Amino acid sequence: MRKIAFMILLSQFIACESNKLCPDIIKGKPENHLISDKDLSSVKSLFSSNNLDLENFQVYIYQQDELGHTFVTCHQYYNNLKVFSDDVVFSFDNLGKYYFLSGELISSIEGNLSITPSMSKEEVVEIYLQSIEGDSFYADKISNIENECILCELGYYDINSYSGGLAHIFKLAWSVTPNDSPVPQAYINDTDKVLISYNNGIYY
Repeated sequence: MRKIAFMILLSQFIACESNKLCPDIIKGKPENHLISDKDLSSVKSLFSSNNLDLENFQVYIYQQDELGHTFVTCHQYYNNLKVFSDDVVFSFDNLGKYYFLSGELISSIEGNLSITPSMSKEEVVEIYLQSIEGDSFYADKISNIENECILCELGYYDINSYSGGLAHIFKLAWSVTPNDSPVPQAYINDTDKVLISYNNGIYY
C-alpha cells in the first residue's frame, strides 16, 4: 500500500511539472527580501550608515525591542547560492549603531564546490518522497501532500553545523519542502545523493 501511495505521489509531482504549476528549481539569490517595503527601507538605512553590505543577504525578519534596539535576521548567500545552515542576525542599538552579529559570516567555502547540480529535480523529489514514506507521522497524511508541488532549492549545507564548533564541512545540497509549507523538509547531498536530514516539524 505504501509503495502504491509513493507512486501516486510521484505521479502527482510529474503531472504538476508537466503542467508547469510547480516553481522551477530555486538557484540564486532572489531579488526580493521577505519583509515589508517600509521595514526594508529602515534596514537599508541602517546598513548604509554602518558601512554594511546587504548584497549577499536576504532579510526575512525585522524586529525592534522596547529599548529601541533593532535586529535584522538574514539568509546569507555565497556564490549566489543560499547557505542553508548559517543564517545571521545583525544587532543595532537605539541610535542605529551596529554592535553585534549572531552567527558567522561565510566569506569562503573550501573544496571548490561546484555550483552546477549533479542531480535532476526528479531524483531529488524521489529521495524526498521516500523520506516521507518512512515517516510514521506523515504516513497517514499522504493525501494531504500528494497534490502539492515540491519546492527544491540548491545551496550549501554545513554538515557540522550542529556539532559544537567543529570546522565547517560544506556540501552542495538541496532543501526540499512542499511549495506552500515549511515541513516536511529534507536536505539532500547533491554529490552522493544521500539524505542529510529530515524534519517533519514534530518535536517531543
